[in-house]
Amino acid sequence: MDPIFLDFGDVFLIGDQDYVYLGSTIDTVYAALILSQSHTRMLEDLVTRKVRQGESVADNAVLCHVVLTTEQFDSRAVFLGNPSASAGKRNRMHTQLNEDDLKQLKEEILTGPTAPVLKEIVGKLTK
Repeated sequence: MDPIFLDFGDVFLIGDQDYVYLGSTIDTVYAALILSQSHTRMLEDLVTRKVRQGESVADNAVLCHVVLTTEQFDSRAVFLGNPSASAGKRNRMHTQLNEDDLKQLKEEILTGPTAPVLKEIVGKLTK
């Protein structure tokens, strides 16, 4: 699947993992892993622990995520800690995130501790 045919928020498979397409440059495709519900709970628990300990989580790229409400991915998080997809052959796209998730994902990328090039790519989107 050529990234030129993907839009921000399209979900595709690499092996058996779901990824969300975020954008691309000439040499890099940016995509974020959609965590399983159990991994999402572990990430949310870690964030809660850090907050209770008085640590700032807003600038921690490892904790950067959005919990989805799209029916097929409800209560699963898009992990933005390392958004690039160079791991193997992409399979077909199988869905698109809902409008609320797209809005939250875009906002988290633009305001969170994500790569400047990704902020630039997503900042140009009109969706």
